Amino acid sequence: MKHLISATLTEEAGRVWESWPVYSDEEVGRSATLSMLLVDSGELVLRQKANSAMIGSLRGNIATHRRRILDFIFSDPPIDEAYLKMFATIVWEMNEDLDGSIHHDPISPTDQPD
Repeated sequence: MKHLISATLTEEAGRVWESWPVYSDEEVGRSATLSMLLVDSGELVLRQKANSAMIGSLRGNIATHRRRILDFIFSDPPIDEAYLKMFATIVWEMNEDLDGSIHHDPISPTDQPD
């Protein structure tokens, strides 16, 4: 189904519209170009929403694994120094990956593992 639309364009948008080729045997027309842009923009918005949801889920997974590693570090019997240093580095890197999210735990720069 085709839809006829009418739009008032800003000067800038009007210049862009005028710069697009008119329909010919070699070129798609302005309307087809606008239709493709509308479809692509709609798909882009859906993709961005899906990516945001996926990123949130992955950040939650990272936070869960970070918590499990911390529980393991502080469990009895204590782990040796090499494992402690390795796990501390992993937890630090996980926390950096979570920066800016609700899962981030503020850690002082002095707490960074050596």
